[in-house]
Amino acid sequence: MEQGLPYQNGRIGTEGGVMLNIYMGYSKDSGSAEAACLIFAPTAKVAKKLARPIVESWFGGDFFDVRVNRLRHAEHLRGQMKQAEPHAIESPDTCPRCEIWGHEPMEDGQCCENCYDWD
Repeated sequence: MEQGLPYQNGRIGTEGGVMLNIYMGYSKDSGSAEAACLIFAPTAKVAKKLARPIVESWFGGDFFDVRVNRLRHAEHLRGQMKQAEPHAIESPDTCPRCEIWGHEPMEDGQCCENCYDWD
């Protein structure tokens, strides 16, 4: 099963295009629970480059050890893609109840699967 959307880029692209993977970017020191951005990129290296300015703007410093994790089972986040090229989203859509992003929303749209499990 192919994942992502194809895009063309002179240095990275191939004739068939490269698929964009889903990543979470965050500061190593603060952790992903404190703040994280959503990234669509072909590789972790590209994802890290897209996450760095966002993470640095949150914490007001010049250097942060930016980490990225590939979210392999988060296809529901593809609906937040703004374009078919690598990009980062500083404030992804969150659950209206727990205000956390990343968990799959329930069919009724009232909460995410994480909130539903706690009820």
